[in-house]
Amino acid sequence: MPIVTPEQFLAARLDYVIIGGGTSGLVVAARLSEDPNVVVGVIEAGKYHEHEPKVTVPGMSGQTINDPAFDWSFHTVPQKYVNGRELFQSRGKGLGGSSMTNIMAFVRPGKVELDAWEELGNPGWNWESMLRYMKKSETLQPNTPSEETPRYAASPVRANHGTG
Repeated sequence: MPIVTPEQFLAARLDYVIIGGGTSGLVVAARLSEDPNVVVGVIEAGKYHEHEPKVTVPGMSGQTINDPAFDWSFHTVPQKYVNGRELFQSRGKGLGGSSMTNIMAFVRPGKVELDAWEELGNPGWNWESMLRYMKKSETLQPNTPSEETPRYAASPVRANHGTG
């Protein structure tokens, strides 16, 4: 994915421009880019924190909260049901959006939640229709034999999927 200057971006002949390089924007851009005849540009207000430990090391992601380099640090309007308090909403400021500040955690929505979307009047937005798209966004990287550890041992492997 090339990162370009504003001048290069403005000079490019693009079929689509995606506003926002968060999780959803990048998924839309990736899907559109599956057509080799389509050129897609993504505009992101934050920067690309490619080699930043606060983004690449899961245990350091808490340091991004309320840091203006990484977080938009939104506040709600006063909320009636919490005694008029304004609530803080951390939102990622950079390529990847809030996914760059979430300790690299991912949890699928539950079947009940997705089926409720359809029940609220959105035909086709249910667990069965969405499951294949959720699977498309996931990649299992099993351990290689050299990464295997004895049973009950801990090690710094990419992903540890228990077998016992």
